[in-house]
Amino acid sequence: MDELLELFIPFVVTLAIGAAVGFLFYRLKVPAGFMVGSFIGVTIFNLLTSYAWVPPDTRLLVQIIAGGFIGCSIERSDLRRLRHLGGPLLFMIGVYLLLMWGLGIILWLFTPLSLPTALMGSVPGGVSDVPIISADMGADVTTVVILQLARFILGIAVLPSLVNALDRLRTRQGHADNPGKPKRGADSADRHISQPKSPWAVVVTLLVAGAGGVLGRWSGIPGIVFLFTISFSLILKLGFNFAYIPRWLRQVAQVFAGCYIGTLITPADILGIPAILPALILVLITYTLNCLITGYGQSRLFGYGRREGMLIESPAGATDMALILDDMGITNTDVIILQVLRAIIVISLFPQIVNLTLLIANAL
Repeated sequence: MDELLELFIPFVVTLAIGAAVGFLFYRLKVPAGFMVGSFIGVTIFNLLTSYAWVPPDTRLLVQIIAGGFIGCSIERSDLRRLRHLGGPLLFMIGVYLLLMWGLGIILWLFTPLSLPTALMGSVPGGVSDVPIISADMGADVTTVVILQLARFILGIAVLPSLVNALDRLRTRQGHADNPGKPKRGADSADRHISQPKSPWAVVVTLLVAGAGGVLGRWSGIPGIVFLFTISFSLILKLGFNFAYIPRWLRQVAQVFAGCYIGTLITPADILGIPAILPALILVLITYTLNCLITGYGQSRLFGYGRREGMLIESPAGATDMALILDDMGITNTDVIILQVLRAIIVISLFPQIVNLTLLIANAL
């Protein structure tokens, strides 16, 4: 009993600090505030006291909730658009896959980062999810968190304004927005949001996603848990339309994720941050160029407007992108659907590609 109490008290204190700082960052409108705030709060607390602690299986709980949330994000009405999105989706995923490999290998060869850290730091999505998977991959979680946060903030705070500025500049220069081609996409009103917001739907979704997570953990394959939780909840959503994870529960998962990652940070990790600045700069430059150049390709190849093409390639999250589009007056639902599909594919499949890459590298 005394041993359990010795663990319970640090756990409660850690969660309380993480939740409090996470809520503060959320109220300050910091992107991914609950995750970022809890991570920073617990990291500082742990560095000062070495008292922070959460159970290692917290990773599984986070992946179950996050995977269920992502699986619920696809709507039945989206299926009608999928046959029109094959080209843009394959183009986007193909470029992101090459970007992850290319950027990851460059970071591995020319910076102090290990190959697992370089590859997971280059994965294009999942600011609160990828670091959790990275812990299973043997990557440096601190570095992955920094790189993923930088990419996410770039997509939320910098690229939308840059996209608007470039579009206005091209318009002033007399360049029409993708002349000679019909505009592609459907209005956001055509996307029917169907979420059965009953407590039973939440319970069933957690049980189904949990079954997938436990099965993935049982397989012993690094990074497979997300693939199973997303797949199971996606089947529940599309097959039975009875899957729902409320946003507040996703925020709870972000607090747990931030707390867990914060407990892993040591003074040596903090002292090593200046050494990864070249990697950080390279990630930001690469994702900015990808947004602009590949976004131009989306526009020219598939008939999207200039802004729409670049925002399709933005490294922001799907949920955040929906809010950004509304602020920018863009109603093309294809941008949202492609961002959602990117999140599902990247979080569920890219870690498996990283795992396969690591196996091949170790065998050579």
